[in-house]
Amino acid sequence: MPDESMMSRKDFNHKEFKNLVKEAIADELSAVAMYVQMANMVKNPVLRAIIFSIAGDEYNHARTWMTILEQEF
Repeated sequence: MPDESMMSRKDFNHKEFKNLVKEAIADELSAVAMYVQMANMVKNPVLRAIIFSIAGDEYNHARTWMTILEQEF
């Protein structure tokens, strides 16, 4: 994937960007589900809390992408 400096503004494809953001949201939410499932498999309360914390991080990433998706760009 080309870095930002290689892409001119006219090459910016809004539809493709939106699709990538939607894919990122789906990936983050999928990760949340996986981490919650993993946390529920663990008996150690400290490890369980750590994994739930990671799930929370992923959920916040999804929320951030949702906010970006709502923006005019």
